[in-house]
Amino acid sequence: MALAAGFFLLIGLFAGCGEDEKTDGGVGPGTSEITVEQIIFNPKSPAPGDTLRATAVVTAGTLNVGDFVTYKWTASDGVLLEDDMSSVRWQAPDESAVYSLSVTARNSVNTATASDDVFVGKLENFISERAGELFPMPSGAALYYTSAPGFAIEGLIIRFKDGGVDQPVFVDARGGAQFSFDADRTHAAHVALNPFPRRVIVVHDDLQSKTQTTIASDSMTFRFRPNEYTKPNLSPDGKFICYQGSLLDQNTSSVGVDTFSVFVYDIVGGTTRRVTFKGNSTSPEVSRSFYPTFSSNNKHLVFVSDRSAPSVWELYALPVTGGAVTPDTAPDALVRLSDTGGQMASGTAAPPVGVAQQWNPNPAFPILAVIGVDSKLRLVPTDGSGARPVAAPGKVTDIRWAPNGQYLAACVFDTGAGLNRIYRVTPAGDFEEVSAGVAGDRLTDLTVSPGPDSEFLVYAVGRGSDVWYELVDMRPSGSGKPVRITPAAVPARAADYGQPLQSLRSTWQPGSKTAYLFFLDEDTPRVMTLDLSGIGQ
Repeated sequence: MALAAGFFLLIGLFAGCGEDEKTDGGVGPGTSEITVEQIIFNPKSPAPGDTLRATAVVTAGTLNVGDFVTYKWTASDGVLLEDDMSSVRWQAPDESAVYSLSVTARNSVNTATASDDVFVGKLENFISERAGELFPMPSGAALYYTSAPGFAIEGLIIRFKDGGVDQPVFVDARGGAQFSFDADRTHAAHVALNPFPRRVIVVHDDLQSKTQTTIASDSMTFRFRPNEYTKPNLSPDGKFICYQGSLLDQNTSSVGVDTFSVFVYDIVGGTTRRVTFKGNSTSPEVSRSFYPTFSSNNKHLVFVSDRSAPSVWELYALPVTGGAVTPDTAPDALVRLSDTGGQMASGTAAPPVGVAQQWNPNPAFPILAVIGVDSKLRLVPTDGSGARPVAAPGKVTDIRWAPNGQYLAACVFDTGAGLNRIYRVTPAGDFEEVSAGVAGDRLTDLTVSPGPDSEFLVYAVGRGSDVWYELVDMRPSGSGKPVRITPAAVPARAADYGQPLQSLRSTWQPGSKTAYLFFLDEDTPRVMTLDLSGIGQ
């Protein structure tokens, strides 16, 4: 039900986001107080100089027949082409920043006000098509990225983007998946599939010499085993590549031996060593170890294993000393890092259901953040003191450390409210809520800005078939109010292109407030840059 002066709706039809300021006044027969429920922007995130339409949604408990509302709009900058209507036009400034628009609505009973923020920014084309994951160089605007030269089912290759140069790194590159890079972007590794004979291989990608070397290959000719060698991970210092592999070649039967171990390839020496051998008390001869990673300080190799009891999966660590990873056959080399009752991974099959894990990038905090199969967050240091549970209420769905290592951003799904909440978690495990999404929205692909403060978090929002990006200030002094920074787009053929090979996780240009964002309004995913330096000033 609407009146000509504005949108008068019965209270409760809309969920508001504005603050009301009411004055006392007499209430006549059939007249009730008004409320500014929200301000609607179109477009949601304009470019500099664009004209935006702002509409005030005003509600009342009754129709208030004959009691017309008057409006007064103000803006922190830019030009209001009208300022006395329920719906007005605003010309955005030429500078990229967050601006505030406010409206005051009056009738004979009361005055109500509301304000909301809008981000003005210009998306610049950076990678035209078929971008997968992004791996920025330690400084500057250049980056490596994965891309599908054809259909994604054929695998991704590594490309290098630097200014006007955008080219494959390797001639006749071996496409694949599960790419991992060292911190300096001098080495990488990935898993590929040889078409004939059909074998899974692990490839070392030397980004300096531009050569690719097979460091592991399925040696059985007639049976394809997708779990033979997987999950390669580079040490941050670029010295080692670890990966998991089965040892079914020990037995030529159709079943084989249920033995999976962790292997380490020495990049300088060009040699491979097996570093896990021990099983559990029930089957001491059967080793089952998976999902190896190197700590951010290059001192530990951490992996998931069930050596305490069959299918009870926990985290264990081996030291990296003397230029090599010490195997678990060495006395006192193995350290158990967690005792969660098997919540790190699940299942009796091999490999078990994996875990989401990320190392704190700051070597001063060698802590692994893990989302277990129980959807709980745990912080696991390498000193053997045990996994520290983080009691954030709800199911943890995504995590990302700030580049400075001072906090972890975590997305937690509140099952009771049906919405996602963003938390800030310290390395000690203390946490506080920063922001909350809208019920029904999907919040994914968190990434934190670089710099000494690491103040901004960008994440993807899914609503129905639409996807866009929002930003929230993660500083304790920040407002915690999300700001939309891109228009909504329909992913189009992105799923056909290669989910989950293609990622929606944005990243940042090191040493700047420029974000690299995936934009999905074309047939193939492309990457745009967005200057966010005007936010939080």
